[in-house]
Amino acid sequence: MTVHSPRLRNSSGAELNLRSQILFQDQTRTRTSDLVTAVGSWHKTYVHESSHWARYHGSTVGILLSLLRRTRDQLAAYTISHLPRQDVEHLHEDRSSGLPVTVFVAPQWGSRSPGPA
Repeated sequence: MTVHSPRLRNSSGAELNLRSQILFQDQTRTRTSDLVTAVGSWHKTYVHESSHWARYHGSTVGILLSLLRRTRDQLAAYTISHLPRQDVEHLHEDRSSGLPVTVFVAPQWGSRSPGPA
């Protein structure tokens, strides 16, 4: 899920676009040629995926995580828009080659081993 095209995808290949509320189903996984059964399957999947969305955003934790994700994305977009073009190109090259943008490095404490003083 991204800020620009939030969507839910299930294991059978169906994808619910949360902005447009359009449900896309993988045609190769649809096993029926009957129109009524196909529409019923689409509706069932749409309601099912929508319920996940409602349950997630209806909870306090879901709202908090959504706000944190949106804040993170806006902060990144703002920061990148104010970087020099050369730095942006360097970040893009690194990201395209599979390198992470940020890396967590555990702090190195003193060389003394912990023990009694």
